[in-house]
Amino acid sequence: MPSSDTIPCDDIPVVPSLPPFERPPDPQLVAEGWDRRFMADSKRLAEYTELYASMGYEVRAEKVKPEEISDQCADCALLICRQFLTLYTRKIGKR
Repeated sequence: MPSSDTIPCDDIPVVPSLPPFERPPDPQLVAEGWDRRFMADSKRLAEYTELYASMGYEVRAEKVKPEEISDQCADCALLICRQFLTLYTRKIGKR
């Protein structure tokens, strides 16, 4: 049994943060209720759309903007901008 001076894991606040190579979401889309999920290969857009829709989400795909690509990915920037999309979701009815 834990001592009275330890904090159970359930009581530790979880603060989400982006890894250093990820960029923050589009503030306009966030204001409209969208959550940035991830960048994905455009060839798999239908798969992700179907998955999120099955869980009750709307899906929005945006072209990747050059400022979304970190310096760590600079060598692949052209490929990323042409082939990848940034996916945003929001619960259906949340506006």
